[in-house]
Amino acid sequence: MAEKARKSIDGLPQTLEAVAVVEFAGSLTTERLVAFNRRHNICGGADVSYIYSPSYSDDSSEPSSLNAVVWNRDMTKDDIWPDLTYQCVTEPEAALAEFRRWVGLLDEGDDFGAFELYYDWLTWAAEEGVVHGLVVDRWKLADLRKLLDDPEVRTVHLADVAFDLGEIR
Repeated sequence: MAEKARKSIDGLPQTLEAVAVVEFAGSLTTERLVAFNRRHNICGGADVSYIYSPSYSDDSSEPSSLNAVVWNRDMTKDDIWPDLTYQCVTEPEAALAEFRRWVGLLDEGDDFGAFELYYDWLTWAAEEGVVHGLVVDRWKLADLRKLLDDPEVRTVHLADVAFDLGEIR
């Protein structure tokens, strides 16, 4: 899968900006994700969200499909705890703490069915606290391409690419 992603990315101008899903080879604990961020100089923020549980579809179970549980600390920016200090590469620790805090505010009766999300699944994902991938926004293809050489990365799924017309002068 990584080889197919390499060919796709290599066939495009590396200065294009992309929206993509970075799929990890296995689930990463917060500590391993912080190490990954350090290796790649990734600074969590509005352009990086964490996949705490991937989507799946299984017709033999009820519900038959579930949406991915994706979280970014900026999602509750107005309600962020003041004691959660933002530190660039260690941002996954604060993001997980904020995700767990948010899930803790939920009630079993809260209905997220329209989003294919369910209370039990959200609480399980928060308790497990591992990350299965990243959703990245406005990243250069060259930066995404570098991630494919990391053994922690299974592949990169491009969702959209575009020129940044602001850079053209």
